[in-house]
Amino acid sequence: MTQFCVDAQRAEEIVKGSALVVACAEFGGSGLLKPWNALAFQQSKPFLPVLIEDATIRLGPLVIPEQTACLACLEVRQNSHLREKVHDQRLIEAFLPQGQAFIGAHPAVTSIACKLAAFEILRFSANLFPRRAGKLIEMNLMGSSMIASCVLKAPRCPVCSPLRHASKVNLEKISLNRERWAQVEAMGGRNDAD
Repeated sequence: MTQFCVDAQRAEEIVKGSALVVACAEFGGSGLLKPWNALAFQQSKPFLPVLIEDATIRLGPLVIPEQTACLACLEVRQNSHLREKVHDQRLIEAFLPQGQAFIGAHPAVTSIACKLAAFEILRFSANLFPRRAGKLIEMNLMGSSMIASCVLKAPRCPVCSPLRHASKVNLEKISLNRERWAQVEAMGGRNDAD
C-alpha cells in the first residue's frame, strides 16, 4: 500500500504542479520517499530525495525520468549487497516512522541537509556543471566525509525499468508445435514428462 504524508490525491496535485519534486525524511528510512519517487516518475517530473539516517545525509540520486536511475534502482542495488536478509533490513525501515515523535536528527544535520539540497536544486535549475543527476551524495558528519557515487539503473527496477511492462516469457509445451518443441529440447530446454 502506498502511503504519503498527505492523501494520495493531494500528493498527485503537488507533483503535477511541480517542476522538480523534492521529498525529505529526517527519520523513517527511504520507505517514506518511495511513493514520491514512483509518483514523480509516473508524471515525468525530476525527483530529488533527501534522507537523514544516523548523522549521514543522503541526497539523491537526482532522478531525471527515462534518463537516470531512480530511488528504487538505488534500493535494488543496495539490497544486492546486504549481508543480512534483505527482508529483515527493509522490515526495520518500515517501522522507523513510528519513532518520529520521539527521535530526530541533530539540528545541525538537518540544517546542513537543507542547505546541501538547496544548492543541488540551484545547480539543477540553473543547469550548472558538473551535473549531479543520477548521483548519490552522502555526507557523514561523524566521519567528516562527503562522497558522490554514480547510481546505475537497475535492469529490473520496479519503477523505471522498461521491463516492468514486458510480458513474461512462456515456454510451455502447449504453445509450441511438436517440431519446434523438439528443437527447444535439443538446445537443452525443458524436458519434463508429459
